[in-house]
Amino acid sequence: MSLFSRQTIPAISHCKVPGKLYLAGEYAILEPGQKALLLTINHYLEASSQRSDQGKWQLIQADPSIPSLCFSKLEDLNSADCYWQYVKTALFLCQSLCQELGIPFHPLQIHFNSDLRTKEGVKLGLGSSGAVTIACLMSCLNQQGLRIHHSMTLYKLAVIVMILLKSKGSFGDLAANCQGGLLSYQAPDTTFLQAKVKQWQTGQIRLVDLLSQDWPLLEIQSLPWPNDLTLLIGWTQSPASTENLVGQLKARSQLNPDPWMAFLKQAQVTVNHLITAFKNQANEQILTHINDYRQALISLSQAYHIPIETPALESLITISHQYGYAAKSSGAGGGDCGIALGTDSQASQQILAQWQASGIHPLNFQLAPKLDI
Repeated sequence: MSLFSRQTIPAISHCKVPGKLYLAGEYAILEPGQKALLLTINHYLEASSQRSDQGKWQLIQADPSIPSLCFSKLEDLNSADCYWQYVKTALFLCQSLCQELGIPFHPLQIHFNSDLRTKEGVKLGLGSSGAVTIACLMSCLNQQGLRIHHSMTLYKLAVIVMILLKSKGSFGDLAANCQGGLLSYQAPDTTFLQAKVKQWQTGQIRLVDLLSQDWPLLEIQSLPWPNDLTLLIGWTQSPASTENLVGQLKARSQLNPDPWMAFLKQAQVTVNHLITAFKNQANEQILTHINDYRQALISLSQAYHIPIETPALESLITISHQYGYAAKSSGAGGGDCGIALGTDSQASQQILAQWQASGIHPLNFQLAPKLDI
């Protein structure tokens, strides 16, 4: 199966990548063979690119807190800003791919604009690092005259970027960003991938061969969202540090693994029940299992003294329960977003009003469609 094809180079390439939220499977997804449910929302990171008329690279972010960059060669790009590290590595990967395929690699002017952050530049917990990586890959390859045929190829390219940056994540955000809608996700075998990326870096295998082969354990499956199921999203206005919380969990679970193993067992059962419930459009079962996963997270938090459910998130959940909605933290917790699901659409406005009165900012997001690549 062909991964890429040559295309006429447009004057300007536009792409937009949706943000993501975890519905269930947080923390457990870090273990091989575990699944998570994610969804994408209709707020986007957008990129537009065109050939540079000065023969230099220009990277421009609409957010004034992130400095724009101008340089002659990728090797000259040396920014301490974490945001540009994702872009730099994605551009290097695009350059390597073009060299392998015998395609000239041209400097570009790339503009980024994101509504995955507030106007003040604060992250909303919607996966901005993954989104900027994918937007960079798409916009750069389009302007080199290379069209990606499949969302899976785009996902794999983005994962390789993250491995090169030594990311410890599950890459679930990348799967959601590339797929769109609601999906179940099982992470690939990272030990296998790290070894394969090392082989590519040392010239033992080609990049296209790594992209072409099946990745052990990897599973991505689209799921239907019930028409009569309402999704509400609230932002606590307090950014969370996923890496910090995950780091605490890993360190403490090594000293006392029993609660972690019990959590994994419960998480696997609950997520599998959720997948079946979504396939069957069984709303009451969906709500039950969302609450079940919340309880699993509470047990994990108590066992290892990790602040997954902050007072603001607890308030969000309590208000939601009063109106018959299931609710939980989304992602690592410790701040960022919470979600609520229910079938009483008339109650949603009351929930949102009470959230707002409690200092929780309702996010007016809808489920995003499949990514157009």
